[in-house]
Amino acid sequence: MREAKACMSRIGSSPTDFETYIIKSCTNTGVWIVETTDPTTGILEQFDFLNKEYAGAVTASIQTDFALLEEGHRQKILHLQKALNNALLRDYE
Repeated sequence: MREAKACMSRIGSSPTDFETYIIKSCTNTGVWIVETTDPTTGILEQFDFLNKEYAGAVTASIQTDFALLEEGHRQKILHLQKALNNALLRDYE
C-alpha cells in the first residue's frame, strides 16, 4: 500500500532521482505508466508496466509487448520499474 501512496503523491511529476520520467498513473504496487523523452532521438517513450508494453524509439513509437523486445532492452525496462518504485518510496518517507 505504501507503494501506491508513494506513486500517487507524484502523479504528473517525477521522482527525485529520475527527473526526466513523468508518472502518469499508478497501481497498488507502484508505477503503472511512465513517460520520458529519449535524449538521443527526442522521441517520447511510454512504459506501461501493468500491461507490460513499451512504445518509443526502439519500436518506432508503436506500443509493443515487453516479451517481443530484445532481452537487453526488456531487462533495462524491468530494472527501471524497480528503480522508479524505490525512488518513489524514498521520496515518500
